[in-house]
Amino acid sequence: EGLARFLDVPLTVRVEVGRRSIKVRDILTLQKESLFSLPKSAGENVEVFVNGRLLAYGEVVEMEGNAGIRITDLYEPV
Repeated sequence: EGLARFLDVPLTVRVEVGRRSIKVRDILTLQKESLFSLPKSAGENVEVFVNGRLLAYGEVVEMEGNAGIRITDLYEPV
């Protein structure tokens, strides 16, 4: 019963595809349908964070017309 009372507590999940530094001048030129590259190749694993902490790695998949994440590995701190 100790853990059961926490099972319905909502957590924030964030999936990080990549990060990039962009200059202000480049941000100001962004418009609808603008593209910029990320330092990851298509098909590389993404990182899955829960409440700001790395939990797992996964791959982006299509789920009923939406993007989803398939967990491929759990993060194990060294």
